[in-house]
Amino acid sequence: MSSVSDSCFRNLAEDRSGINLKDLVHDPSLLGGTISAYKVVPDEIDEIKETLVDWCDEKELNLILTTGGTGFAPRDVTPEATKEVIEREAPGMSLAMLMGSLNVTPLGMLSRPVCGIRGKTLIINLPGSKKGSQECFQFILPALPHAIDLLREAVVRSKALPNELEELPSPPPPLSPLVTATPLRLTEDKGIQCEEEEEEEKKDSGPPNLKTSAEFTFISLCFILICAEACLHLILISQCFPQD
Repeated sequence: MSSVSDSCFRNLAEDRSGINLKDLVHDPSLLGGTISAYKVVPDEIDEIKETLVDWCDEKELNLILTTGGTGFAPRDVTPEATKEVIEREAPGMSLAMLMGSLNVTPLGMLSRPVCGIRGKTLIINLPGSKKGSQECFQFILPALPHAIDLLREAVVRSKALPNELEELPSPPPPLSPLVTATPLRLTEDKGIQCEEEEEEEKKDSGPPNLKTSAEFTFISLCFILICAEACLHLILISQCFPQD
């Protein structure tokens, strides 16, 4: 935890917001964390950056909370120092703090918090006042434990990955191709159809219709007889009326 304040650094004022944040982090009903580092630094970009880099790279802290230096004053440079340190931004947390602050006071729009990640460390900029820092801490508290677990799990998994790969069992042998019980055949008008279904259709249809063939033959014979009789009548008529 880092408190950024010229007056607190010179012992001209008490770091009330920093002390209050330590109690909030310790509270088992809230975060239940442990304070591994605490420091008061002046409003200087280089000193803020040096502290953040040391806590991220050397101490490998899970969470860094800064308080102070997020306003519009000329020496409020905590967001600028944080941007030069982080590798990835966490805009959702900054947005949650801004939205929550605006519901409390319109002056919340004057805050410029930056949240981001360096390595496996999450860095959060909080306002300098005791009330504002506590409110913003509570706005992002629901997501803090899960965010810390994600960063810690990512590092643990990446380090343990080679050993896990060695312990993986060998893949099973490839499965033999499936054999269909009945072969399939492609027909023009019926698509894919089993031979068994085609045989059943033949059984259902039965033998050819012999009755229809006999009727067709009978009609043909009658037509031939009628034609022959007509020709015979024409011959008889021609004999009865000879031409002159």
